[in-house]
Amino acid sequence: MGAWLCRVEGVNFNTTVFDTNDLSTVRGASLGLLHLDRAVTAALPEAQGVFSGASQCAVVVDREGDEATVARELRETINAVLTDRTPVWMGMDKKAETAPPFPALTTVIDVVPLENRDKETVATALDLAEARNRTRQFRQWTLDPLEVSTDGKDVGAFEHGRPGTVEVPLPEGKGRPRVLTGDEDDTLTDPENEKATTKRLSFAVAAKRAYGRTARQDFYLDELGADGRALLGTGKDRLGFVDSLEDMPHADWTKSPLKAMPQSVRNKIAVVYADGNGFGRIREQVGVEAFSTELAALRKTLLKTIITWFVGHARGAQYHDLFLLKHKRNGHDRSGLRLETLMWGGDELLFAMPAWLALPFAAGLHAATKDWAIGGQPLSHAVGITVAHHKTPIRQLTRLAHEAADGAKAAGLKDHTTVTVDVFESLAPPDAENGLDRARDRLFGAPDPSTGEAAVGEMERACLLAMPGDALATFISGLASEKQKDEDAALPRSQMYAALRAARAETPCLADDAAAAAVRDALDTYAGRMGKGALDDVFPARLRPPSVAERPLGLDLALVTELWDYIHPGGLDIPPMTVTENRECGPGQRAQVNGRGLISVANGIRG
Repeated sequence: MGAWLCRVEGVNFNTTVFDTNDLSTVRGASLGLLHLDRAVTAALPEAQGVFSGASQCAVVVDREGDEATVARELRETINAVLTDRTPVWMGMDKKAETAPPFPALTTVIDVVPLENRDKETVATALDLAEARNRTRQFRQWTLDPLEVSTDGKDVGAFEHGRPGTVEVPLPEGKGRPRVLTGDEDDTLTDPENEKATTKRLSFAVAAKRAYGRTARQDFYLDELGADGRALLGTGKDRLGFVDSLEDMPHADWTKSPLKAMPQSVRNKIAVVYADGNGFGRIREQVGVEAFSTELAALRKTLLKTIITWFVGHARGAQYHDLFLLKHKRNGHDRSGLRLETLMWGGDELLFAMPAWLALPFAAGLHAATKDWAIGGQPLSHAVGITVAHHKTPIRQLTRLAHEAADGAKAAGLKDHTTVTVDVFESLAPPDAENGLDRARDRLFGAPDPSTGEAAVGEMERACLLAMPGDALATFISGLASEKQKDEDAALPRSQMYAALRAARAETPCLADDAAAAAVRDALDTYAGRMGKGALDDVFPARLRPPSVAERPLGLDLALVTELWDYIHPGGLDIPPMTVTENRECGPGQRAQVNGRGLISVANGIRG
């Protein structure tokens, strides 16, 4: 009897995860991928686990037969579980617990023989199995062909692609839950008068949405155990999460201190994507099983830090409205944290949140992970943040954040955590191949039409825009302090824009010497006129975004103006996440959180 390594991976995320802009649907698909190992375990209970990640897993099984026969048998056995719609239907019909939407996902399954089970042999087999997975991905359907059904009377809601064969009660106007109020700000429709109406969804969307609506709370409890229950609470005191991207930035902006929030920030959300630098290489050195086990423990600590930060402020007195959305639905008070975990585990993390939390979150993300190491090898991430209007499709936001992180890695910035932020003030961020690079032409100038060459290449752009994670908190603090100064002491924003206009009058590329000279002249002139000294007095180094490469003055100033509204917005000094004790909650204990987002453990009920 021979040993075989079987690798299973979920693929084609654009068509299976980010095919709608409904958070519950996206969440259901993402959690289904996270639980892919459960399907493999159910199909092969005798298998020995090698590793499991956000959308992939590998096991070792013993089987008789040649490679083709064993591969076919294992693929058929696993697919029998993955494609079984019975548990999904039973969950949607409320006859059983909601099941992961495996039939709505696309997976690839490949098998490699093992001569022995030592670390080097397994690592080599994993590489081969992954290569076969990639090949298979391009040889099979991106989506299964549409089935013929007489129930498909209309196109499915949300995705507007596949036939709607499943009737689901949805709030009336779901997908457009906002109306304009007198102050021209978006607000939620009146939930007290909200009516449910039956709409048709495709089976895939219905399955993912049903799982996403029920499994979200379980995700945090599964990952955090007693700490999750202690932090989020139970019963009437339990904190949930917002249900849609459109709800995420909503607040009552007539309340103090929220009314100081800049208009440009109020309707924006941020997608934060973090991709591990060289995790595959470290995994090979340490061993797959050891690496996966240690990384899971580190991820758990990170998730606890994130939830502690959100819950701490949500239950606090000062900024709870910025972390928590409160509204009524069906006659009941509902509370939802303004956070969505869209991808978890493995090398990649993906979150959505209001734009005003993105930079404090990123600074805390670095603080929480800066000491990570496995097998003596330090771990770091490339972080891409996309800020855009809340109506921007989540697929689009995710792709842009992914491109930003990939750009930093391609530019060789893999030794330390970097953060790259792209802000889109318009309603329509780029949605085409290389769209992010073209959007950055506003900073670097368009390519020469005669040659097609840009003044600054794509990799150099990535280097110039990336910020080192270890300097982000200091920059945020410095710029926040500057914004608190009165107009006589601080550099007015109007003068920043005037200097940039002077630079653009000389050159379309803010990264060249002509732009730097124009900015220097403009700010020197302003400083002299106002009796404030010179450039370094009105625009000192502490106000300039940190950089991994020497960044020209014009580009520094442009980045400050882009990030200005999202740091200390309207005087709201939101502290970054703070890493505190990592103490487990025991039976009968409850986590206490204060207004600064710090956690402690106490017996009994919080007073």
